[in-house]
Amino acid sequence: MLGDLAETLLPILAARRQMKRARAEQRRAERASRQAERQAAELARERLRRVEEQMARGKAGDATEAQAREALQGRGGRPNKLDERMF
Repeated sequence: MLGDLAETLLPILAARRQMKRARAEQRRAERASRQAERQAAELARERLRRVEEQMARGKAGDATEAQAREALQGRGGRPNKLDERMF
């Protein structure tokens, strides 16, 4: 009788333990995902703040906001005559 009870309960308890671990892992993954989203949003806000600051001070020249964003991300810009010269 006790052996039958143990045979019945042990697999059930093992399955519950495994489900509990899986839920904990899922919560950890969701938490990490939310943190990554927050960091990405913070970087985007920081880039936008820099663009707005430069535009307010006139350092962005006559660039549009999209051009200024590209420049901050390392893309865009006009070619410089000195790029092709050898010194």
